[in-house]
Amino acid sequence: MKKKLIHIILSWLIICSSCSIKKNQTADEKLFAKGTWTSAQLGPGVVYTKYYTENLFGDKQRLHIITIKSLRTLNLAIGWSADSLKKTSTFAKSAQADFAINGSFFHPEEGGPVCFLKVDGKIIRQTREELGEDYFIKGLDSGALIKTRKGKWKLAVKPQGGWNTLQSTPTILSGGPVLINNNQIISQLKHSFSLKRFSRTAIGITASHQFIFLVADGNSPSSAGLSIAELAVVMKSLHCTDALNLDGGGSSSMYINGKPQNGIVNQPTDYHYYDFRSERKVATVLMGQFR
Repeated sequence: MKKKLIHIILSWLIICSSCSIKKNQTADEKLFAKGTWTSAQLGPGVVYTKYYTENLFGDKQRLHIITIKSLRTLNLAIGWSADSLKKTSTFAKSAQADFAINGSFFHPEEGGPVCFLKVDGKIIRQTREELGEDYFIKGLDSGALIKTRKGKWKLAVKPQGGWNTLQSTPTILSGGPVLINNNQIISQLKHSFSLKRFSRTAIGITASHQFIFLVADGNSPSSAGLSIAELAVVMKSLHCTDALNLDGGGSSSMYINGKPQNGIVNQPTDYHYYDFRSERKVATVLMGQFR
């Protein structure tokens, strides 16, 4: 079924194949004008969309987007390992998740996260700022996906006193940098991590409380990847009022249960296979399971 894309993927028409954009576009839609959208419904209120273009920010780009209309239809969960690493697909299959993306930053030799992580009231890891720029860059824990005591998931900015001050918040997956806060794109430090184009993973929330999981392919001949500033523009154009960068580069992975290639729908870059064989082991993932 072909539908003209009027509100990008957020229109919530069931879109089952390639889409084209009307000429009377909004400013947001113009960013994605020269490309192809292919979408499929994963379950109640959840759509997976793949976008490919040969001219986004002047280069080839491939984006993978999971849009969640409402959390009433599914459970979100954080998968984690305190001192080892596992593939996103391994975490997801062990938890019988329907979809997943990689989470925050980790230590490649020691295993485990390097950013603050708290799950169900238990602090798994304090931010490891002592590691220095080899493993931790300023701003990598400036925001977080949190689950409140009332069970509501939302994005938050790091308090002045640090994440430990949120004593009544049971679950905190910190990452960064913050891309968008209160509908405003955040200025970024001029660091190669932010300025260079890489594969990227991000999470965003819209004004209507829809969740956006995004993985941008990069570092390959068919997709250049995004700078942090470009990633923020993409998330804003997907109508996010708040958005957070997660771990990227070779870590960027999106898993969907039942899909070919071991469920990996994007093109990870480790070992330069640009398919599921390049999936990197990580310390944390964000998973969704239909009720």
